[in-house]
Amino acid sequence: MEVIHSQQQGNIATAESKAFWRDADGQLQLHHETSRFIRQAGRWLYVDALPT
Repeated sequence: MEVIHSQQQGNIATAESKAFWRDADGQLQLHHETSRFIRQAGRWLYVDALPT
């Protein structure tokens, strides 16, 4: 996984990332997402992905 960009304001953050893996046929796959996170009780929790 590669984090491209992240931003935090208080207890809310976003992170743009790319994840790479090989499927059952050995083909390289890519998932690119900008995710939202919230910090609750000192822990960062994934909320959802922002629309592209």
